[in-house]
Order: sequence, then C-alpha cells, then structure tokens
Amino acid sequence: MRTGARRESPGGCDLHDHVAWVFDDDAEWRAAATTFVAEGIARGERVYYGASGAVAARRDDLAELPDRDALIASNALQIFDAGVIARASYPQRETLIRSAIDQALADGCPGVRFAVDSTNVAPGGNWDVQAGWERRSDRMCQSLALTALCGVNRSVVGDDDVARVACVHPATGGSGEPGTFSLFAVDGGLALSGEIDAAVAGDLASALAHDEPSPGESVLDLSRLDFIDGRGMASIAARADRVAAAGGLLLITGASPMAHRIWELCGFEHRQGVHMAEGLRT
Repeated sequence: MRTGARRESPGGCDLHDHVAWVFDDDAEWRAAATTFVAEGIARGERVYYGASGAVAARRDDLAELPDRDALIASNALQIFDAGVIARASYPQRETLIRSAIDQALADGCPGVRFAVDSTNVAPGGNWDVQAGWERRSDRMCQSLALTALCGVNRSVVGDDDVARVACVHPATGGSGEPGTFSLFAVDGGLALSGEIDAAVAGDLASALAHDEPSPGESVLDLSRLDFIDGRGMASIAARADRVAAAGGLLLITGASPMAHRIWELCGFEHRQGVHMAEGLRT
C-alpha cells in the first residue's frame, strides 16, 4: 500500500513507488541515484537516468555503479539529458514514458525505473507547473509498471518550491523535512498523509488543484492523515465545491473521529458534492 511515508534510503523501492529525494549538494544526489539505479538493475528492470546537461557528464554521475558501461551497452541502463523534459509538453512526456514501459515489458523486463534530477526541469522555473506534472507522473507510477526517484536540490530551488513539488509524491527522503503532508494517487482518487494546519492549508489547496474535477465519484482517503485543522478542512471543502460544479461527488473516507468532528463544526456536512463515509477510523 502507498503510505506517504518518509524514507531513510532510496533503496528498498518497489514497483509503483514515487519518491521525492531532497539534497543539498550533487554528491548526495549521485549517491542516492546510484543506489536506486543499482537496485533496479538487480531487479531486472530497465533503468533510465537523467539530469540536465551533456549525456557524457550524466554518465559520470553514476561512476560508482558496477559495470556501468556494460549496462549502457546492453540498454539495461539508458542515460539522457533531462533538460529535454522542460521543453516537452505533458502529453509528450507521458507518451515517452508509456512507450518506454511498453518496450521494457515486451523485452521481458518486470518494469521501468526512472531516476531524474528535476532541479532544472521546471518549465520556465515554475515549480507549480512542475508539481502538476508530478501529479500526472504519480498516477502513472500508481497504475503502471513504473518506479521513480525525483531529485531536487534545495540549495538551488529553495524550501518553498521543494515543499510545493515534494508534497505531490507519496514518499520523500534525503536531507531536511520537505513538508508536513503528502497528497498522492490511490485507486479511485487521492490520499492524504501527514499533518495539515493553517500554515500549509494553501499548499494543500494548490496540490488539490492539480487534479481537474470530473463527473462521477472521486475518493479522498484520510486514513493516513495524522492531523488536520479547520483551515485544512476548508481547503477540502473548496475542492468539493469544484467537484460539484463539474457534476461529480467527492467521497471522503478514513477520517478520524477528530477530523469528522472538525468537518461538522465547520458546517461542511451539508455541503453539496461531498460525502464523508461512515466507518470512521479509530
């Protein structure tokens, strides 16, 4: 089950994992990427490694990887300039990834693993736009034979933008604490984990906005959430309004008794377009 947990190592990832790895210097990223890539190779996955810049330099990022050159020659490992991602549209990116997965599965691999230093790939330096892409890629990780490690250099990007992009990953790791919550894809909708208070309610609203409301039922699972206050609930209620306007229903599941009580105290239980399921978490 996707947990929204903090990871102490980039090792131990399974198919469908999607991890934001925060680092402060390039040596930290190279070590994390090498661990992640080596694990994918050992699992028989096809592995792609990318960071902005010439491919020759990116090869050097994996200098500590055993048999690196032989792996590249056999196409088990493919290295690319991640700068091309910044120039590609969302559909173009998705098509490339899906094609890579289809080919890997046809070749007998159990899946595909991407390790990408995302520090310089936000289109126009806009990390809100990049977070929107990470939501789409998270849905691909959740539903396809895909595992991803997304690096972001905090010393370059800054704490605010790191938090903006990290919170749309189901897991985070590396240096520091990139944020207090995660909003990520699960079957039927989205799940929240961590803690949400007034200080990050705006970030939650932004993260929710990356999913375009549509007709039909969508789930917001709160079973992994440790704390939420009234401002956080107001962000969820505003999301419900947008879902209702699109002709849909937001089904909130797994709420704690305290979260349910806050929802009622805020007067949201009679709102259109949202239903908080019974069977509260204890």
